[in-house]
Amino acid sequence: MTSDGLPHQASHDESRRALGALYDELTTMGSLRQDPLSKRKEQIDSSFAALVEAAGAYRADLEEVLAQQTKIEEGRLAFAKRAEMLNRWLEETTDAMSEVMQIETMREADGIDEALKTFRAEERTRRAECEALAALEATLASSGPNPYTRFVAADLRSALDGAVAAADDRTSMLALERVKISEADQQKRRFAERASAALTFLAAEKAKLEASTPTLLISSDDADSIAAGHARKTQLEEYATRAAERAEQLAPAQELADALFAMAEMDNPYTRQSMASLKSAFEQLEQLVRDKLSLVCGQLARATMDITPEQMAELEKAFTHFDRDKSGNLNKFKFGAAIKSLDHENDLDEEFDKFADGTGRNPDTGATEGTISFDAFIRLMQKIYKVDDTPDALNGAFRTLSNGKDVLPAEELDKYFNPAHAAFLRESLAEVEGSFDYSAFYRKVYNK
Repeated sequence: MTSDGLPHQASHDESRRALGALYDELTTMGSLRQDPLSKRKEQIDSSFAALVEAAGAYRADLEEVLAQQTKIEEGRLAFAKRAEMLNRWLEETTDAMSEVMQIETMREADGIDEALKTFRAEERTRRAECEALAALEATLASSGPNPYTRFVAADLRSALDGAVAAADDRTSMLALERVKISEADQQKRRFAERASAALTFLAAEKAKLEASTPTLLISSDDADSIAAGHARKTQLEEYATRAAERAEQLAPAQELADALFAMAEMDNPYTRQSMASLKSAFEQLEQLVRDKLSLVCGQLARATMDITPEQMAELEKAFTHFDRDKSGNLNKFKFGAAIKSLDHENDLDEEFDKFADGTGRNPDTGATEGTISFDAFIRLMQKIYKVDDTPDALNGAFRTLSNGKDVLPAEELDKYFNPAHAAFLRESLAEVEGSFDYSAFYRKVYNK
């Protein structure tokens, strides 16, 4: 028997030969009547022939069915493989099309545009593949479900449509982003222009200020230098009052900076400047004004007080020697060393705290500490020398600060005195229309 259940052809032939041999032997022996035997043999031969013919037809039918089933299996496997490859591409593409766009430059936008163009070109090929899989699926429909895959052509076509829709949305968003990038780029260019103009203005103002306010040497025995000092003080004070006008030069840049901040645009390839750097440049100019005014006022105060030139030279030498970082300030330790170098006991911590008019950072500890400027140092030393205990010195000092007037403007208190001293003077001086009558205080203190 064969594997398909049919008798093997060789077995048929062997049986027929054995039967033929037996027939021949019986015929030869003549023991049987030949007619019935011959007829029976013919019947058997005919039956064998019919059986062989039937078996052949059955075999042909089976081979045809096997060929059909093999073709179906090959079709199923081919569909499964192609569907898996298409689905993998669809998943990767859909993820890529759905990614959040974070672009800041046109170059980055161009990169996304190229990816979209690549998708559009591939989409036509993938669409054709979907149709081919649908056709293959139709040929296999009568054979039942495909056990080799979870995919069907309709789902793959729907997924492709979803990828196309995502690409369409991405194209629209890219167009909007290009508009934003273009607008931001224009704003950045305008900011760069405004920042450059503001810096040019500040540089010009600084140059004019330096040219118009050269260093003055005010001497107590030189009335002309004192008069020039008062004129310079008035000039600098008037210039200081126009700080708001100078600050307006930064307004256009500030407006653009605010707009860029609202757009979350922090980097600007067209300039290294920012509002922080512009404000710093502005503050440097204003600090220069304050420094010049402080210097003039300090010189005027010293020139109009009875401190000897020898003492002043000694004080300047001591202060400069210990001001090694050229900051214009001494911390408490350096102040103590300067006092000691002047042959005074270093027991002036309380006085230092009263006259301290700034803050600095200790280079050894990193801690913030009080500092004393040169002008404050001179005022403190004047107190030590008892120069400011004389009636004329006190009156001269007030008169200098008030530009020769009998009343001291309130703002002058905060400008030239530390908070504690300013508070004391506000309590001690009679207020007259926003100013303070120091002449009454002077007469009261010295019974004049």
